[in-house]
Formats: sequence, C-alpha cells, structure tokens
Amino acid sequence: MTQEGQPAAATRRPLGALLAHQVRVQGHRPLMTYYGPTSGERTELSFATFDNWASKTANLLVEELRLERGARVALMLHDHWTAAVVLAGAWKVGARVLVASTVDIDRAADVLFVSETAVPAGAGDHPGLVVIGAGIGGRVAGDPPGIAYGDDVLAFADDYDDPDVQADDVALERDGTVHTHADLAPAPVLGATDRLLVTATLRDSVEVVTAPVVSGASVVWCPTTDAALAAARAADERCTHVLDHGTTRPL
Repeated sequence: MTQEGQPAAATRRPLGALLAHQVRVQGHRPLMTYYGPTSGERTELSFATFDNWASKTANLLVEELRLERGARVALMLHDHWTAAVVLAGAWKVGARVLVASTVDIDRAADVLFVSETAVPAGAGDHPGLVVIGAGIGGRVAGDPPGIAYGDDVLAFADDYDDPDVQADDVALERDGTVHTHADLAPAPVLGATDRLLVTATLRDSVEVVTAPVVSGASVVWCPTTDAALAAARAADERCTHVLDHGTTRPL
C-alpha cells in the first residue's frame, strides 16, 4: 500500500478491480457527492452504494444484453450520477466506452445508453438501446423504446467480478484516441481523505469515476460553468482539490 485506500501497482489493475478494492477499504465513506446543475438535486453515494449500482448495471449488460468483453458501449447521457455508475458498470464487464454528446447511430456500438428526454432519431431501432429517465434511480416517465434502465436495473444482482478483464484492455474511446484501463489509472495524486471538486462534463472528465477508484478520495461533481456556484460548492463540501482542465490542483 502507498497511502490509505491506494493499492500498490494500481496502474496494472483494471478499473473494476480497483473499485472492488476501494469498497473493501472505504466501505460506506462517500465516493461521490453529485449536484444537479439546475435541479438542486444533491445525491451522495458511498463506495459500497456506487459499486452496487455499477454491478447491477454490469449484470444487466451481460445477462439481458449479452454484452461481451471488448464490445462497444456508447453513452449519450446527461451529466448525472446515473451516467457515472453506467460508465463504471461498463468498465466492470470490459467494454470499450464512447462518451459523447452526439453519436452516429450507424456506428458499431453494441449498446447505446440515452437520456429519455433526448432520444435521438433512429435510436429506437437500435437492438441494444437502454433509456435512462430523470426519475429516482433513472426511472423513466413514459414508455420509451428499448430497455427502461431505472425500472429494470434493480432486478439484477449487486455484485459483479470478471477476472478476465485486464489493465491493458481498452476502456475508453475519445476523439479518435483509445485509452486502456492502465492509462486511466495513473499513480494517484490524491489521498483517501481528500475531496476533489469536478465541474466539467463526464465526457471531458472521466476522473469523476477514476479519481476515487484509483485513490480512495471522494469526488464532488457539480457540472457547471458558473464559477461562483462552483466556489460555493467547494466551500460547502470542504473540497481540498479541484480538477482544472484535466489537472488536479490543491484549492
């Protein structure tokens, strides 16, 4: 061990294994405190609770959608804690994830996650469509095409482990570049007692998930461009660091 919550040789372990390690060490300490940018929502998820949601998502992907290691999962989701657990769940099964604001439905994505209020034209014909609503736990309000995430995911087991997923597997495709699990899990710069403020989108800052998974630190995710609001959240939550254009720096 390097510091509390930080496993030795973290860069050679896939992100799902690192998350499982943090659950054993951190338990019910907060992994994420999410603030809705306009809704006023504040949701806190412990390491254990976040992992339960990610594991349920992984089991949905494998059992209902027959997703296999190396398959592509595209995320067209609003910046919400449900998007973060979906990302972690996809990594647990060894999927290659594309996080995007727009996606060509014809591209080779085996599973497509979309927000209920922004289902793109043509997505209803996608055989692996999963729709996340704005209700509690991602519940949908209407009768959208595809799988209704918040209504279905709770039926799946809250533990998942795939020992075949490796640190050198591709975890993320972004702007034409691929990133492995090891790429996304560099040597930690945070300690387990730190709190990291992230105001960027999930597409621009997968550190929302990777920072606590690698270091055991807690993340406060407030996706906003309002500097005053961000400063207030940082003060309220006693953040010690901020993610600034991809670089973690002390506050």
